[in-house]
Amino acid sequence: MKLFTILALFSCAVFLSSCATFLSGWKQEVEISIPMKDVKLYVDTQYIGSGSSFRPILKKTFKNKQLRFEAEGYKTKHSVIVADHKSNYHILSWIPFIVLYAPFFDNSSNTWTYEDSYEFPPLRKYKYSDSSQKRITVNNVSFEINRGNFIYNIYPYNYYITHSQPIRSSSTDSIGKSNTIFDESLDYRLRKLNYKDTINTVFIDNVNSLTLDAKVIKIARNYVARHYSGLGMDIGYYNSYIESELTTVWMLKNIYDDTLRIDTITSLSDQFSDNYNEDDQNSLSTGDALETSLLDYLDLLNAKKVLELESNKVTFADMIKISKPSKSPTNIQEALKASVTVKSKEGHGSGFLVSNDGYIITNHNVVSS
Repeated sequence: MKLFTILALFSCAVFLSSCATFLSGWKQEVEISIPMKDVKLYVDTQYIGSGSSFRPILKKTFKNKQLRFEAEGYKTKHSVIVADHKSNYHILSWIPFIVLYAPFFDNSSNTWTYEDSYEFPPLRKYKYSDSSQKRITVNNVSFEINRGNFIYNIYPYNYYITHSQPIRSSSTDSIGKSNTIFDESLDYRLRKLNYKDTINTVFIDNVNSLTLDAKVIKIARNYVARHYSGLGMDIGYYNSYIESELTTVWMLKNIYDDTLRIDTITSLSDQFSDNYNEDDQNSLSTGDALETSLLDYLDLLNAKKVLELESNKVTFADMIKISKPSKSPTNIQEALKASVTVKSKEGHGSGFLVSNDGYIITNHNVVSS
């Protein structure tokens, strides 16, 4: 009789567990809203629609969902949502086992659910340059990270959302890389924001043309994972997403490679899910943080009025009087005698004599340092 009772309870538990799974369903409708109009939403790779409020139906698995928000004139936003709590129906799977003092939890993936609704902040609006501002080109993006400045932080999901400390941190050896894929992507962003002059490419305005060098000196990579478990069952960790915090030194230079100012910007990337492979995750995260850093730096330069257009007229405190040469070259040999090579620590350049008392004209970049 006792064995029959145990078997009956077990059968009831299995039935209720199946019932819990059935009632929880394998899909969930969630509400996603953003206080903007005409925003396009993608979930993973699926286009959901355009507007300010969405109700996508999500398949419930242990995998997270990658959201991507796009709007004309705004920076694309990447966010991740995670199935982080149990469906209310899961209680049906352990009620019978209370009698046996052995609660049983249904750990099917569909018993883990997303929030019913999510509200996201507006996207970052791009600020476009105009004819009253200087032109800018990205010259070089490098990584010069000393030992201990490339940090990996591991967060359980509940630790991260409560702003707790990571459960583990580690760092790598120093990293140095001068040629990267990010020069072109940042220069492309400047072009789209009208900071690059795509018309006057031959006769460049030397006074109002600037270049940018970016040197990343620190990276903190945050790995966030959700742990799924129940009594007597450990489903394991599923990486939810990564994000990168970069510390970047920006160097603003004129066309002659003179450094005008140096500023340090710390920027945080969007969230990128493990639906991407690890290399793509890291590259997308780093590139996104660099774009944010560039936008922050442009805001700083504009606030300091560094990018305001200047007059091309050059004035000198002391006027140099150069006497007219007594004779101009009449053939190639005489012209060669009037030509010189100017040597410096950085290299060399050409010049030519313009007076009998030794004045030479050369380019600014040859002697600027």
